Amino acid sequence: MPTGRTILDRVRDLVRHRGFESEAAFLKEAKLSPGYLANLEDRIEERRRAGKKLDSVTIQLDAAMKMARVLGVNVETLAGEYVGGSREDAYPERYWAVEAARFVGLPEPAIRSVQADKPPRDLSRQAWFKRIEAAAQELADRSSVVPMLPPKAAEQA
Repeated sequence: MPTGRTILDRVRDLVRHRGFESEAAFLKEAKLSPGYLANLEDRIEERRRAGKKLDSVTIQLDAAMKMARVLGVNVETLAGEYVGGSREDAYPERYWAVEAARFVGLPEPAIRSVQADKPPRDLSRQAWFKRIEAAAQELADRSSVVPMLPPKAAEQA
């Protein structure tokens, strides 16, 4: 996300992008008060009227952490400090699951099949990883070979 935008702009963009029904639904899931974003908007507007920098409006760390967790990003991204890089996946938690799957040697076709999924919201890292494991198992079943699951995953399967 571009820098120079307010944290409120970034939060609202992410809320839309992650498929929340409304800002109220997002706030409820984040366990923040229903008026939290309106209050933040008022504080930003006060700074705008006073001619002050808009990107210096602060929020409490616990609120930032709650929002970041629900939105599937880190606090740095929310603060506008994270710049793309290799994490261009629309689902940040999936990025981590894909990296873990590659690290443990799950088959690339299984990883790519899960990367093609477009759910309405990001899933947890574990949920994405389990999808990749299931895709690897499905590929193995179709080809009648033993799946290439890591030892612990093979024991659980």
